[in-house]
This record gives sequence, C-alpha cells and structure tokens, in this order.
Amino acid sequence: MRPLRNLLDKLEPQFRRGGRLESYQAVFEMLDTLLYSPSDVSRRAPHVRDAIDLKRVMIIVVLAAVLKKAEQGVLSLDQEVTLGEKEVDTYAVVATGHRAGDRVTVRALLAELIQFSDNTASFALARFFNAEAFQQTLEDLGLPRTPPDR
Repeated sequence: MRPLRNLLDKLEPQFRRGGRLESYQAVFEMLDTLLYSPSDVSRRAPHVRDAIDLKRVMIIVVLAAVLKKAEQGVLSLDQEVTLGEKEVDTYAVVATGHRAGDRVTVRALLAELIQFSDNTASFALARFFNAEAFQQTLEDLGLPRTPPDR
C-alpha cells in the first residue's frame, strides 16, 4: 500500500490550484479520502449538525400551507400578491427584479421560493397567509411547538 500512497502524494500538486489537473481536484480528493484517512482529523467529539437547515424546512412548510389552501379552493395559484416594503429583500437573487408594490402571482412566488430559496417570496407568502395557517400546517406535519416566526 505504501507505493500507492507515494504515487498519490507525488500526483497531488498537479491537482492543487495552478496545477495541470486542478479542475479534477474534487475527484482526486474523493479518491484519496476513500483510500486513506485524511491527515487532519478531529481529536475531539464531532459537532452534530442537522442534515437539513431550518430555512429549507420552513420552505416546505410554506409550500405545504399554500398548496393545502389551493387544494381546498381557498385560493388560486394565479391569485396576485402585492409585495410590501418589508418583504422586498434587496440582497436576494430574485429581489433585484421586484420592488415594493409589484403584483406577483402565488405560482411565481412559489417558483422563486423553490428555485432560488428567495426571501422576498417567503416573506410575501408568509404575510399573505396568516400565522394560523402556517401553525396548522406545522401541526399537520407533527411539529406543534415550532413557532412560525421568521
């Protein structure tokens, strides 16, 4: 096994920044880590992280609440929402095309929420549907103690 380790160590500079094969660095790292333990390993207990962050979970809650209302016939996905001053997130990718006062369909907001994880879309949908609708959706998903605050 030592000759293989020596070969990988010899090839490694070619996969680093500026090397001939730098575009394949991820593949090299994967192979190296698969065959050998990395030299920089944790000496303490690992820090536990969730597989999914809270924003992604809340996007699912927003989607579920909106689609539930649409299924019940309470709203149409083609219904328009007027964006308020507080909803327009100037740092969001999609917000560059939206201004306060713009009218956007629920369908378009859902698409932006899914595609870009857009804050403007999530804030507008959260305001459009009251907190009780989200709380009910949370309870339906088995999360009764989760506050729907943003």
